[in-house]
Amino acid sequence: MGNSIEWGKSWNPAKGLCPHSSICEYCYMAGFHKRFSMDPTLRLDEKALAHVPKGDRIFVCSNLDLFADAIPEGWIYNVIISIHDHHDWGQEFFFLTKNPKRYANDFKYQICPYMWLGTTWDGLPFTHDNVRILCSNGVPEAGWFVSFEPLLSSPEKVDISSADWIIIGADSRRGQPKPPKEWADCLIEQARELQIPVFVKSNYGYPETIQEFPEQRR
Repeated sequence: MGNSIEWGKSWNPAKGLCPHSSICEYCYMAGFHKRFSMDPTLRLDEKALAHVPKGDRIFVCSNLDLFADAIPEGWIYNVIISIHDHHDWGQEFFFLTKNPKRYANDFKYQICPYMWLGTTWDGLPFTHDNVRILCSNGVPEAGWFVSFEPLLSSPEKVDISSADWIIIGADSRRGQPKPPKEWADCLIEQARELQIPVFVKSNYGYPETIQEFPEQRR
């Protein structure tokens, strides 16, 4: 069974400390690993791999970046094949990475409409070019989404015109400041003009509840 998240369920067939944890200082999972002395060894959990959770929207590998350079291509292939073999009608699977250049190769033969490919843009140099890379990855069959979480600098120059969905969120660590309302306003205004659905996470503190989902791709 997958763990519940704000917009669906998470499924974590890969385990260990995310290879990007030293770059993403805000990573909540890195904090969990340290606090609970979790095993940092990267590994594929065969038991979890064979048990795709029920639910409409499944976030694949919320605990680490499945497309980090350190993750073997074979692991990604096995995760995708398990989805093909075990998914139910109406389910959609969301992949999120800070390394979207891997999408074109790792999904070359297995992509289908019920898979969504996403990337993070947090405003830091590591993710600065991610939206452009995502939109030029050569995998047109999938849905595309951008996660602006945590939003750490102004996104006013980011072009979201090729996205099918955007998520906006804040740094959820205790004591961290909330992003300015104007940063979310900038993205929401652009999305409204382009008719792109927007999901603003509750951790942002935005004064209006906006939690929209894209139409199912079938």
